[in-house]
Amino acid sequence: MAVRRSMLNEMGGFDEMQGPGARFGTADDMEIAQRALMLGFHVYETDKVAVLHNGYRSWKEYRTKMSHTDWYAIGSCFAKGLKSGHLSMLVVMSYEFWVRLIRPLVYDLVHLKRPYGLLRPFYLIHGIVAGLLTPVDRKHILFR
Repeated sequence: MAVRRSMLNEMGGFDEMQGPGARFGTADDMEIAQRALMLGFHVYETDKVAVLHNGYRSWKEYRTKMSHTDWYAIGSCFAKGLKSGHLSMLVVMSYEFWVRLIRPLVYDLVHLKRPYGLLRPFYLIHGIVAGLLTPVDRKHILFR
């Protein structure tokens, strides 16, 4: 992800409670993109750039620990937007919940496959609740 410094400064900087090592452990890139959109900036997505992550975790590690961390953090991002008065976040939350979490589970069950990601909806809800319980700077959409 690349971000203009001027935009980030105007947005109040990085949210120090989002990202690796922070309370809400990941989703810092998603958080910046969502916050930028909510604050009236533009976000450009392209497939013209690639990033190689050396030493990235295995799929087994992702399925066990990272899935929990990621969906928990995503839930906190949604809660932060809601607490800041951006009700459009309800649409985004609904999409993520039904299309990216529930639909794949139903698909697996209907096709008699072992359901993958059974706990992800709970991780998302846990993150939403934790985010709703955390104070927010409504102007910059940052956790306090």
